[in-house]
Amino acid sequence: MGDRGFDRAAAVRWALGGGALLAALLFNYWTGTYVDRIGPTLLPARDLLFEILPYRTSPYVHSWGFAGFLAVLTFGVARYEPRERVPFFLWAYGLIVFTRAFFTVLTPLGVPPEAPTFADFPLRPVLRYFDFRHTFFFSGHTAFPFLGFLLLRRPWVRWACLGFSLLLAGSVLLSRLHYSIDVGAAFFIAYAVAGLSRRSWRSLLLGLGARA
Repeated sequence: MGDRGFDRAAAVRWALGGGALLAALLFNYWTGTYVDRIGPTLLPARDLLFEILPYRTSPYVHSWGFAGFLAVLTFGVARYEPRERVPFFLWAYGLIVFTRAFFTVLTPLGVPPEAPTFADFPLRPVLRYFDFRHTFFFSGHTAFPFLGFLLLRRPWVRWACLGFSLLLAGSVLLSRLHYSIDVGAAFFIAYAVAGLSRRSWRSLLLGLGARA
């Protein structure tokens, strides 16, 4: 009586989105710990931009800035996006986390000599399962907020994500936690992932008989 019964389409969407993000996070942890293990044997690359930019460490921006982005993203999706679209965001972020984890294994680089350690960074007990010292290409601090800018619909949330992306891009460059190629490529890869996530999500749901 008024019970519509089991919503198969919703279950499929949540299983795909949640499963993709969980699998990507596990893959990211495995690749991150592997690259950190071999990292001390790697030589740093030369970055011409480092010779121009001043050196500024910003542990609070690095940690709390990323946490602020996650809070804005979560609020924006929960408050302004249709409920049936939420699993799509899980899928999209699963895709970009997986892509970054894959590339960090393909392109292991040594830590720039000036880069600070993570020992005294805020939120380290949590972020250490996701943010690794020797994973460089490409910058997740830049790409993840930029992906939010590309996918979200509410204007103020989109522009907040863009602001976090630019703020964190500057932070990781000035503190030498990423090379300039990591930051520059992050914008292009996030743009590609945004398009790929939309197309792959529609194709998957159509193939499974669920509504996108």
